[in-house]
Amino acid sequence: MGGVLVYADKLDQACALLTRGRELVENLGGEVVAASFWEEVELETYFRCGASRVVRLREPLAPSTPVEIVAEAVALISQNAGAKLILIGSSKRGKELAPRLAQKITAICITDALAVRFQGDRIETERYALGGSTVATEVLGGEHFVVAVLPGRYSSRGDFPSSGEITLVDFTSSSSPLRVLDRRPKATEGVNLEEASRVVAFGRGVKKKEDLSLVEDLARSAQAELGCTRPVATDLQWLPENRMIGLSGKRVKPDIYFAVGLSGQIQHSVAIQGAKVIVAINSSKDAPIFKYADYGIIGDLYKILPKLSERLRALKG
Repeated sequence: MGGVLVYADKLDQACALLTRGRELVENLGGEVVAASFWEEVELETYFRCGASRVVRLREPLAPSTPVEIVAEAVALISQNAGAKLILIGSSKRGKELAPRLAQKITAICITDALAVRFQGDRIETERYALGGSTVATEVLGGEHFVVAVLPGRYSSRGDFPSSGEITLVDFTSSSSPLRVLDRRPKATEGVNLEEASRVVAFGRGVKKKEDLSLVEDLARSAQAELGCTRPVATDLQWLPENRMIGLSGKRVKPDIYFAVGLSGQIQHSVAIQGAKVIVAINSSKDAPIFKYADYGIIGDLYKILPKLSERLRALKG
């Protein structure tokens, strides 16, 4: 059988997928190849994470390279590697890259996979289904597969030999119909909700943007990161998308999660199942979030949050 090719925009995601790739081919044969397109990185990192070979472009791509061109480059390297399975980090960019790549190499494509494994010469994946309320197992038959795996599903071991074969390939992209007319810096924050030990998230129960100070005060008092539901980030644009928690946003696993004024629909609740303790605050006793909560407070968040923040500050002494 062919081997596994791994590509991801972020090094940590690539390392996790390389380790998983090594596990996949352990009993089936084939090599694990890492695709490296950008400026200098420590290639030994790829090897330590499980790559038996690294394929690099002789001329690195620019960070602003359109996804369609990146797909061409990955397709070229997949031919060089003879890979049966291509693993991609299912980031915002990766979700777009995977189907473009699959079209170019005539492969079966799966995005947002929770797990991936071989079943003989077939590929078996797991994904959320029915709005995230269940996990579906899909068995795929074909010659080649592109699977975009959600971040955080696998861990990197980092204990493989730190050297291996490095292959340089020449790549000339086709002309893209896209033209960059303007570039504007997007406001970003160094928040990492996936690793936060405490999270305060809110939804449409907060009526006005000016009222965010109540939620922010609770987050400060609890020494927690601030998150929100999809409508708050995409429709109201009160917070950037990197603070959005849900099926199409971040999945969190804090020690304690405060759900403030959010209904707790399955698209949100599926992303907080890893939380150890969930505290829900909602004015409706029938809000779905109470089905998942360890502690629930039914009432007006405008009256509850100031008292809760004050109590948390008092506990800190």
